Amino acid sequence: MTPATAEELAAALNVEGGSLVFANPDGEYEWPMVICDEDGRTYLQSTNVAQEKSTSYVTFQVTAQEGDALSFDYKVSSEAGFDGVCVYVDGEPVKQFSGERDWATFACALTAGEHTVTLAYEKDEASDDGDDVACFDNVALLSGDAAAEALAAMPVYPTASENAFGVTTEGAKEVVINDPAGMLVGSFGDAQYYIIPGEEASFSVTLDASCDPDNTFASNSYDGASFCMADCVDGDHYTFSTGIDSVEATDFPYCYATVGFDPNDPAYIVFFNSEENLNAFLLAYFSDDDGTCVATWRYADGSAPGTASVPSGSEVVSSGSAAYQLSFVDQNGEPVEGVTVNICDDASCTPMESDANGMVSFVYPSFAYHIQVIVVPEGYEYDTTQESYLEEAGGVTEIVITKN
Repeated sequence: MTPATAEELAAALNVEGGSLVFANPDGEYEWPMVICDEDGRTYLQSTNVAQEKSTSYVTFQVTAQEGDALSFDYKVSSEAGFDGVCVYVDGEPVKQFSGERDWATFACALTAGEHTVTLAYEKDEASDDGDDVACFDNVALLSGDAAAEALAAMPVYPTASENAFGVTTEGAKEVVINDPAGMLVGSFGDAQYYIIPGEEASFSVTLDASCDPDNTFASNSYDGASFCMADCVDGDHYTFSTGIDSVEATDFPYCYATVGFDPNDPAYIVFFNSEENLNAFLLAYFSDDDGTCVATWRYADGSAPGTASVPSGSEVVSSGSAAYQLSFVDQNGEPVEGVTVNICDDASCTPMESDANGMVSFVYPSFAYHIQVIVVPEGYEYDTTQESYLEEAGGVTEIVITKN
């Protein structure tokens, strides 16, 4: 395509009566902008559609007085948080917009003196989304009352001392999952995990001054929706909500939501509709070849899970088997690691040891297993002559180990 000339750029980009001079890049591997006419508007549009790790841009110079402001209209349709409009003044980033944004106006203050301004559409090395373009129009250098009014019209967003992402749904409880293989860390990084009952999960976000709400997005796995924080202001923070998957509804036992404080390393919250759905997830993704679940969980407040049963109709546990959990806690409800217990049927016994969450978990053929504590860690007491039996259908059995 033929790049627009300086005269064509000026005619398309300047506000009525404006006299700014614009230039397209002329490098062999740089992407210019082209003139478009649509809905009675003549404007400039980027040309690097589907071109990985590329930039399409125009530049211009302005000489500003104290109190002046730069103003322009923009529109963008892009991969939210990754590809989008980038505004630079003297090579320093001033503003970014991405996702789906119809025509809007942006204004920023300029210091007195000469400045080089770049209006760009920048793409990363990964996927595309939307129309994959940015558009610009009505560029102006404003002074006096016009500059003050344009700046006053810009939204003011809440900021906090730190970036934070939390759950606000009533009845939600945080859980801690023991992940011996590191699979969860590999998939979700330093995520938070919750059981969120009901049909909707609600979240709260705070952003520090380094995060731009116009280019910070949340998303979720329930329906793939994306939420721009600039559209989610709720007093001194930001809020959004999603639906919740479950084995009963979709055969999928979990959901996750993310916030792109760092687009390349977003913050995750992984959530489950119930204890049964969390157990179904662990059994599906953390079982050995013999069906033994190698991951366990507890509530973050230290309380034991209420059940280890798999939801009715789930095929996670094979027919004739059941999921069992032994929860070892002290008299204060704190987990006890390092308890050795024998799990016995009519033919043999298998010793197992409680993990950092005080849990012993296994999926075995349904049976009323005989259990006997044989070793407790130093500093604890237990009458090892005691014997008990598990429910054949599975579930959680809590055993109190006295701390000295």
